[in-house]
Amino acid sequence: MGSHTHVKEAVKNVETHLEGLGLALKKKVSTVLPHEYKPELDISKECNEEEVSQYHQRIGVLRWAVELGRVDICTEVSMMAAHCAMPRKGHLDAVWHVFAYLKRHDKSKMVFDSWSPTFSVKTNKLPRPDCWREIYLFVETDQFIRIYKHCSAASYCCCCCSRSF
Repeated sequence: MGSHTHVKEAVKNVETHLEGLGLALKKKVSTVLPHEYKPELDISKECNEEEVSQYHQRIGVLRWAVELGRVDICTEVSMMAAHCAMPRKGHLDAVWHVFAYLKRHDKSKMVFDSWSPTFSVKTNKLPRPDCWREIYLFVETDQFIRIYKHCSAASYCCCCCSRSF
């Protein structure tokens, strides 16, 4: 089963499920997630057990669609999958939005340019290999504070040649 068939069947299953709930997929959808939606900032009501089960199932279907070739939704599916531990109603609505997007954009294609760039790097300008040092950088960020307050909240610890600075 290719990605087109998988997505078509998945959308049909979602439509059937939503029909049973008295809901339907949105008709006009141009983006994978709702415009300016940030799942990490969602504070809607938590999903009940049935909705959590639906969320997990649909995320699994979307992940499989990515594996079969729908790389255009890869980032958004990963963002939504990060909330599987405690999905909220807004997260579930965003997943339905992804399926609406897939219904409207069922035959997406990726086009690659076969042109290869040429690089002119002079190897005598690079440092000697015996001067190279391994540098490990550990970054700890507080994503919510950075997005909410629009500031950086990162802590850095850099180790070079077994010394911290």
